[in-house]
Amino acid sequence: METPNLTKKRIEEYLKREKRFDGRGLLDYRKIEIETNVSKNAEGSARVMMLASPIQTVRMRACSSRQ
Repeated sequence: METPNLTKKRIEEYLKREKRFDGRGLLDYRKIEIETNVSKNAEGSARVMMLASPIQTVRMRACSSRQ
């Protein structure tokens, strides 16, 4: 897949200035919060928040190694 020239030029300009499109530096990360035990019906669960937007809710079930 080829990147359109306008987009490619814009990306190259930002990289030369060591900035991302949202103004963060190349090594700056967004704030991430992880909340655990968000589901009563799962043996383990977590909610990941990035910039106050719910990204993913993960539910886990413990696996027994009993034979």
